[in-house]
Amino acid sequence: MFQKSMLSVVMGASALAACLLSSGVSYAGATASSGFAFPYADQNCFAVGGGAVTNTCTTDKQWMVSDYIQVTGNHTVLVNGRRPSVSSTFACAACATTKEGTFANCTPTTTLNVVGVNTQLNIGTVNVPAFGSLYVSCTLGPNALFGSASF
Repeated sequence: MFQKSMLSVVMGASALAACLLSSGVSYAGATASSGFAFPYADQNCFAVGGGAVTNTCTTDKQWMVSDYIQVTGNHTVLVNGRRPSVSSTFACAACATTKEGTFANCTPTTTLNVVGVNTQLNIGTVNVPAFGSLYVSCTLGPNALFGSASF
């Protein structure tokens, strides 16, 4: 009996996975703390808390995260972050690269318009070629927080 119920669970999970793969749902993602400042010399401007990073400098700084993408095709990119005030910046774009590391395509830069609360922002869809990668680059104003990216 146990073997039959386990087989049902495995078959159900496999069917769900097949549906999700065909629906274009992405499985990759990264906490912001797995990324780096660009240029790297600005690394000291970021404080890490949990998986998030906060810009502790008094000017806008850039933070990037990336991941290898196992599923070729379109990937909708979502970032989670907090823009602390209307005068602060939180803007991101995503780019796909080829297996050789050259640019394939990018989304336009998208600005987080919500202020004061952690918010998920859809920054668009990029088409990742076979064996390609995807990276997210965010410009963060003073005290802006970048939590994660999923793609």
